[in-house]
Amino acid sequence: MPLVAPVWGVTSPPWGLALTRLLGAADRPLETIDHQPMLMAPKPDGSWSSRAVSTTEAGKWLRKLLSQLDPNSERVTAHSLKSTPLSWCAKWGLDSEVRLILGHHKTGKSSAECYGRDNLSKPLRDFDLVLQQIRTKAFVPDSTRSGMIQQPQLDDPSETFQAPKEPGEEACEDSSSSEDTSDDSDSSDSVDADVQDVVVAPSSWDPDITMFRNKKSKVVHVAAVGGTTTFSCGIKINDDFEEISESQFLDLRKCKRCALARPLKTAGQLASALDKLRKR
Repeated sequence: MPLVAPVWGVTSPPWGLALTRLLGAADRPLETIDHQPMLMAPKPDGSWSSRAVSTTEAGKWLRKLLSQLDPNSERVTAHSLKSTPLSWCAKWGLDSEVRLILGHHKTGKSSAECYGRDNLSKPLRDFDLVLQQIRTKAFVPDSTRSGMIQQPQLDDPSETFQAPKEPGEEACEDSSSSEDTSDDSDSSDSVDADVQDVVVAPSSWDPDITMFRNKKSKVVHVAAVGGTTTFSCGIKINDDFEEISESQFLDLRKCKRCALARPLKTAGQLASALDKLRKR
């Protein structure tokens, strides 16, 4: 079966928009992923290999990411990504055959599944309805059995959502639309908080510090400009680290202690910071 999923999940903005930008940041154009594993194994240098990650590797990767948000995520596995929405579908009341198809399991109708060209159409429409009901809080799967089905509490964001314009897109608009814009001068700068791009984050820490990356773990440490033998977190600088100018997914790779520590630890660092402040 092909891999197909609704672009809208249970929150706004749609996860498909974030995926597109994430693929761009990871140097994996959207047009090429149908010829590659969905999640390729990374190489030690941070680039991608041609093989897919194993289930064990995917689970470790997922737990590492989630642990930064929830320390109680040590039992999460890659299978959780499938079992959770299938559990929602069961609670909503989708037929078992529909849930088997959504879970990429056999239904026993091998001939029909082999020759059918649109076997996923009806299951996907059913699944999309479940997601839409969760978005509007008409269906609350984590509630009690008697409280799962409610009156909708929110409007469906997919009905009014507008994707933020790409850089340079405004220049392609009709020049007449730019006439007399004094009354709504902040419209071009105001973007709904829900559609802020949290994927393509800055790849540099701060202009006044130097970044170092652990060659094995890829964790990024920092030291203030001006000379020192230790990072801001107190770890000594040695051959296990390499100096870098930028790092993709920096927010996920930052040393937490470096982020919280005071960067100026030596007289040289203080002098460098004061000199830059004086030249401003």
